[in-house]
Amino acid sequence: MLFGLFTRPVGLVLAIWCVATALIAHSNIAERGQEIQFFKNMGLTGGFLYVAAFGGAWSLDAWRSRRRDAPVLPSLESARRPEPREVRHNR
Repeated sequence: MLFGLFTRPVGLVLAIWCVATALIAHSNIAERGQEIQFFKNMGLTGGFLYVAAFGGAWSLDAWRSRRRDAPVLPSLESARRPEPREVRHNR
């Protein structure tokens, strides 16, 4: 996720990981330190779900999709100027 490759699936996997670690490792909410770590993991889960839903605008995935969808440059033959046509004036 650091470089933005496979941003959405990695965001979803990390969100699931944060929920699992919050429920397993920080389940003793009565202890203040565990409560802080639990809510930290829940906050990170929200951020990872945001990335999973919308992706990253500055990610390599977005760059690759912009490059793939970019219009192909016309060839040199089609970029030539058309020859002028004769103009007839009605008098």
